[in-house]
Amino acid sequence: IIETYFSSEPDGRKIKTIVKGHKQKIKTDETLLTHIITNLISNAFKYSKNKPEPIIIINYLETTIKIEVIDFGIGIPASERHHIFTSFFRASNTDTITGSGLGLTIAKQFTELLKGDISINSIENLGTTITIILPHEQK
Repeated sequence: IIETYFSSEPDGRKIKTIVKGHKQKIKTDETLLTHIITNLISNAFKYSKNKPEPIIIINYLETTIKIEVIDFGIGIPASERHHIFTSFFRASNTDTITGSGLGLTIAKQFTELLKGDISINSIENLGTTITIILPHEQK
């Protein structure tokens, strides 16, 4: 995904990749997972222009895989965080950044279809971490 979609960002930044644990194959829907990861990395670049490079941490755990996408960008105002997975919601600090307000809603729906969980931790002006946890195998 990184090589295909994010190898030549206009500002020259790359995504830093950290892999933890013992690599394992997971049985999941590749199309849905690709869409989720692509959206999260795209957002990380989009909302952190002129900031340090985003990071993706892939952590292979015993029965799950934990993927964190971290940026050091504009973050989400505290009073608005509870709306973040609502269709068409855009935080008040994104007026000058293009977007539809659907990306995280779709990422959440796709994560749930894969029997996983998605969560967000964001601090305005410091950045955002989005975490998805997926089982190694869908049941």
